Amino acid sequence: MHVASPSAAAEPKPLVPALRPPAWPMLCSWSVAALFQNVPPPALETAGDDRRRWFLREALVLAIVLMALVASVWSSWGGERRAVARLDPATRAAVLARTLEDLRSVCLRPDAAHPASWCRQQAEFALAFDECDTACRASAREVLRVPTR
Repeated sequence: MHVASPSAAAEPKPLVPALRPPAWPMLCSWSVAALFQNVPPPALETAGDDRRRWFLREALVLAIVLMALVASVWSSWGGERRAVARLDPATRAAVLARTLEDLRSVCLRPDAAHPASWCRQQAEFALAFDECDTACRASAREVLRVPTR
């Protein structure tokens, strides 16, 4: 019969094997050669996906710029009419009366020297008022008509 020595029975078997230092190639896994070996060349689908992404990004930027431009133009077209509509009725009537007086005294007089662009702006401004009646519209259209020869 075999009797175990007391020292052998007292030593438990380790649960984790003893750690040994890695071999030399494992220490150099970051070498340049290893980088080229581990990175596969891009597939043709990836190159197409990159072009598609670039196109979509550029199209999105262009669409946003165009929408901003359209919104800017749209808001400026109706800006004068909206500003007139926000005036209180008494102020609106006074501004329209002054505009019509300017049209009749400056723009519709044949002997008066007047800047044509200013008269056109005044006529367009008068037409922006809802209170502009038939006589007002006739005066404004007289200024806005294009002379024929």
